[in-house]
Amino acid sequence: MLYNRIAEQEGASPLSEDRAYRLLKEQAFLGVTESNYTGGGQGEGSFLEHRLLRDPEIVVKAIKHSDSF
Repeated sequence: MLYNRIAEQEGASPLSEDRAYRLLKEQAFLGVTESNYTGGGQGEGSFLEHRLLRDPEIVVKAIKHSDSF
């Protein structure tokens, strides 16, 4: 899986699917992301689609600033 390879490449442990889901729900609660359930129709399945609501540069700066504490 691409996510696992990138996490390992960056020296991080990949998150479980459950942990990633809980973090995304928390970010949606804080107004950073938006989550929409998509029902694909017959034979297409359904999934959650996540969208960043803030400028990516601001989010990255906030993460870097919070890591320094």
